[in-house]
Amino acid sequence: MLLRLTQLLKKLLRVKMLVKLQEKLVKKQGMEKIIDEWATASERQFVRLHKHNVEAVRMNPELAGYHWWLIQDYWTSSGGIFDFGFKLKKGIKPEDITTVNAQTVILQKGLKDSYVKGEKISADIFISDFTGVRKQGKHTATITSKGKEL
Repeated sequence: MLLRLTQLLKKLLRVKMLVKLQEKLVKKQGMEKIIDEWATASERQFVRLHKHNVEAVRMNPELAGYHWWLIQDYWTSSGGIFDFGFKLKKGIKPEDITTVNAQTVILQKGLKDSYVKGEKISADIFISDFTGVRKQGKHTATITSKGKEL
């Protein structure tokens, strides 16, 4: 038990030293005013990349599930949803995670990241359902932009 506690304390001290070093470098480069914005943007991109990854996995008919690696950061990785103190990161909203990580998810294939004015938009829509219950029925969708139905 004492050995485990000692190992944990060593890891925590390493993290603290790295954070202090990072703070010095940020200040030296004059980035202290924008660093929070950069971190939040990075976390938003993290969510977007995980969304694309989860959607790609769920589109595979050969798979019946997946594992979301890392819920919390640890000293060698910042790939968690929560930081070292188990606080939700600023750029990550719980609804962003549950939207793609629910038992039933609507997926699309064919949409691009951006379009130019007048360009045609089309996509195939799929439902990924991990509930194990076969459902029948009709699904409808409404597309809106700025509060107006298109």
